[in-house]
Amino acid sequence: MARVGTLLSLLRLLSASGGEVETRIRLQKEVYLLSLKYPNFFDAGDFEYHHYGPYSRFLSENLQYAVSSGLIEEINESPEDMSFTKYKYVLTDFGSEAVAENPFEAEEFHGDVRRLQAENWRTLELAATVKYLESKEGLNSEAAFAKALKLKPATAGFANEARALLLGAEATPGA
Repeated sequence: MARVGTLLSLLRLLSASGGEVETRIRLQKEVYLLSLKYPNFFDAGDFEYHHYGPYSRFLSENLQYAVSSGLIEEINESPEDMSFTKYKYVLTDFGSEAVAENPFEAEEFHGDVRRLQAENWRTLELAATVKYLESKEGLNSEAAFAKALKLKPATAGFANEARALLLGAEATPGA
């Protein structure tokens, strides 16, 4: 997919998220899950398996390009002990103008984004990993779920939410 298309889709995602997305992990998982339903926006083929599930270097590079271009602001949020850094991404006025100049039928996309935003990032991590394993390894849903839980035991507490998210996605027309 062309950089321009990915950038615009990224800006649309931020816009649909109320102008911001917290954490790189959340952003990667939301984009992966959205790529399965909206292949004209994002390319699921850009993703490979990573510690936190599907990860796209291409998406990461486009995100950094958007930040350096002033379309998106990256905000570092670290606790006092500096034990980790959390990044939040905020759509700038310049980014909002780019979205406004490129309108699209967004009602369904916005609803899907809001639904993903309501989920815990661990739920997204597990759900995205399940869908990745189904796609890349040809596993059925139950086998992919079992393997994902073995790979990601920290997500076990979010299994019911991930199942509900995936079932909801499958029930959505066009998913």
